[in-house]
Amino acid sequence: MTATSAGRSVLNTLRLLTLAMLMLAVIVAFLSLVSLRRAHSDMSHRVNVLAPAYLESLDRLRLVSDTNALIFVLVASGRSATAIETEAFDDARRRSAAMTAELADLIEDEETLAFAERAEESIDQWWAQAAEVVLDGDAASESFGELVSRFADVRQTSGELGIALKARLDSHWQASSHDLERSAVIVIAGTLTAAGLTALLARLIARSVSRPVLDLAVIAGQIREGDVDSRADEERGPREVRQLAAAFNALTAERNASVAARDLSLDIAAALRDAESEAEGLVELCRRLGRALDVDRCDIFSGPDGEVWSFQYGWQREGLDEEKEIDLPSREFATAWVHSSNAPIGVEVRSIPDAEAPDTLGGDIGRSIARAFRYRAMLSAPIRLDDRVAGVLLVRVHETPREWTDAEVYAVRQASEHAANAIAQRQYLTSLEALDRQKSEFLATASHELRTPLTSIAGYLEVLEDGDLGEMTDAQLRAIAVIRRNTARLRGLIEDILVINRIEERGLMATFLPVSIARLLAHLAEELRPIGAEAGVALTIDPPSEDVTVDGVADQLGRALTNVIGNAIKFTPAGGHVSVRCVTTEAEPDATGGGSVQIVCSDTGVGIPTGELDLLSTRFFRASNATAQAIPGTGLGLSIVRSIVELHAGTLAIDSEEGVGTTVTITLPRRPATPA
Repeated sequence: MTATSAGRSVLNTLRLLTLAMLMLAVIVAFLSLVSLRRAHSDMSHRVNVLAPAYLESLDRLRLVSDTNALIFVLVASGRSATAIETEAFDDARRRSAAMTAELADLIEDEETLAFAERAEESIDQWWAQAAEVVLDGDAASESFGELVSRFADVRQTSGELGIALKARLDSHWQASSHDLERSAVIVIAGTLTAAGLTALLARLIARSVSRPVLDLAVIAGQIREGDVDSRADEERGPREVRQLAAAFNALTAERNASVAARDLSLDIAAALRDAESEAEGLVELCRRLGRALDVDRCDIFSGPDGEVWSFQYGWQREGLDEEKEIDLPSREFATAWVHSSNAPIGVEVRSIPDAEAPDTLGGDIGRSIARAFRYRAMLSAPIRLDDRVAGVLLVRVHETPREWTDAEVYAVRQASEHAANAIAQRQYLTSLEALDRQKSEFLATASHELRTPLTSIAGYLEVLEDGDLGEMTDAQLRAIAVIRRNTARLRGLIEDILVINRIEERGLMATFLPVSIARLLAHLAEELRPIGAEAGVALTIDPPSEDVTVDGVADQLGRALTNVIGNAIKFTPAGGHVSVRCVTTEAEPDATGGGSVQIVCSDTGVGIPTGELDLLSTRFFRASNATAQAIPGTGLGLSIVRSIVELHAGTLAIDSEEGVGTTVTITLPRRPATPA
């Protein structure tokens, strides 16, 4: 049997077997439907007629029994019925008549209808006798005895009716059960037949289909485990299986090419990142891309805006002659064509499989450019910087046509984007370096130009306060005090800006020495208490109970603590309180350090809005309530504090509640105690 006939045989077998299974399914469905309809009819009759009739007869008997019991109680008491009891009796009689009418509508067969008529007759006679006893007030023993006799007839005839209805219910139940069993047998038989046909189908196609498909599954497993060179046999099995194997091989090849293109893109990105210069990186890009695509040349042409593009970076296959410089008219023509509305290069990635083909991209113009740039097949991609095309990446094959794959187009597109990013990043870094130099020069110049007049202002203020230029009035002295405070604020702003600049340029270069926290806090107390007293804020600084030391720079730690405590005083209204305390912790038994020391500064100031706590260390950020209350400040203090604390391997924590106060905690590693 040939592969073609085997393929046709499998297909015909599947069609015939499918048709047979469909016919069998239709027959099974029809027979099942007939049985189910009969079962449904019996069930509907039982649910909609017999069961309601049976329940209605029971309810009517219960109503008569309840009424009979009430009459018995009335007779036993020896009194006449009240108006309410009479009304209840009439209502029960009406309900009994309604039940009798409804029961008559439900019963259809003559045999059961005869039982229903006898029961109805006995109930009517009982109601008539009951009316004499209740409504006429006749409670003589003869009337009551007749009522008892009538009630016995009611129970007997109603019981016979119930038995008849129950028998009808059972009969219909058995009939519907038989129909359901018959439907189940039909379904089971049809299922077994279908299973047999399925087994036959499996046997027929196993020899021609199963083995090639299993082999294909094995190949798929090998590829999944990393053997990307595995391929399915396209010459074995029926036509459908061979087509599947061919499609699988094509899909595998496409996947491998896509993975290779992605890996190449990542490899090029890594090479550009590791290159020492833009030129070195772009040359390496051309080399790796050209080798991976197995082409003759890979080049980058670009130039300044408004100028003709020229060769910048490139790679060529070993053994090729060095390419001569492309003449200026050809480059002018190509550059203009790239920027024209029908450009095949600058708009998007373009592929030219054969520049000599009649329908080649660009027609005669495209062929002339191909001859000038010496290519038969080409891939090109624009190098975009912002919204302009700053160059083009060309992948060229000289002598032979070539059909470019999607993976190769993807690789060239990604390479052009990497080249654009490298050029843009270099330009960006160059701009940043220039801006950074300009900033540093500006800050150095500004600090010098601002410090000099501030020093002169401070000197003349001292001369004025000392009276060297004449006696000053109280109003003049107050004005001088205002000038002195603002001079100090301006000097502090300049110092903060210079510190920030030093941190950005080279960090806080320092040599660590032991620093006594107790002595540092004592010095700060002397310096800051007058400032607190002037602001009407009580300042309490509790030094540690023992001599606690840390490794650090005393001036920098003092600057950080001065900023924290000074902020607490500044943001606390008159009459408030600022407290500074130390908390020390011992090191763990196996630890090499000496534990930690926490310097906690708490105030009763304006506090900080909850949503702004995370922004406090951002440079030049100021809380909204501080700005609203016109509290002076630059927003640099906490940024400097955090930098100093982190330099000392510590942490800064801020906890605040608006309108209640703020707590700032500086945690520093404690210097281990020196052994005695």
